[in-house]
Amino acid sequence: MPAYLIYFVDADGHIYQPPQPLKCADGQEAIEKARQYIDGKDIQVREKNRLVARFPHQHHPVGRLARERNHRTL
Repeated sequence: MPAYLIYFVDADGHIYQPPQPLKCADGQEAIEKARQYIDGKDIQVREKNRLVARFPHQHHPVGRLARERNHRTL
C-alpha cells in the first residue's frame, strides 16, 4: 500500500507543520481523504516526492457570518 502524506503549506509555499500520513490504496483515495483537511488551509498530497494533488484553502463565509452574529449577541 503506497504511503501518502498531506503537507500544510502557507501562502509562500512553505510547509508549516508536520505532514499528516494517510493510508490509502491509491492516489484517488488519498485525494478523497485529503479533502477533509482543506478548510482554511492550503494543502498538498504527496506520495514520496510526487505531487498527487494541490488544494487551495476554501473560505466558508456563511459560517464566518454566523460566528460573527453569535459573537455580537453574547
